[in-house]
Amino acid sequence: SFPGTSNWSGDYFRGGTTGAAVVIKQNGDKRALVREMKAIFERDWNSIYAHPLDEYFVGCIERGALVDFCEAEKDPSLFAAPFTE
Repeated sequence: SFPGTSNWSGDYFRGGTTGAAVVIKQNGDKRALVREMKAIFERDWNSIYAHPLDEYFVGCIERGALVDFCEAEKDPSLFAAPFTE
């Protein structure tokens, strides 16, 4: 299990607000924690509060909060350059 965060942006890591991580390994047939973490991930991934990253980037970064799920304004210099092949 590796719980993460919802705000994986540059200012989160540079701002001194990083938290802690817990790594747990379970062996054998009884892997209740693994099942529970998977269920939590799938619940959050499929929730009404989850949005595709391209919608977030276009709506919140490029066009300046034109959609209703943007948080506080981010410094675009903290984001990685778009991937090109």
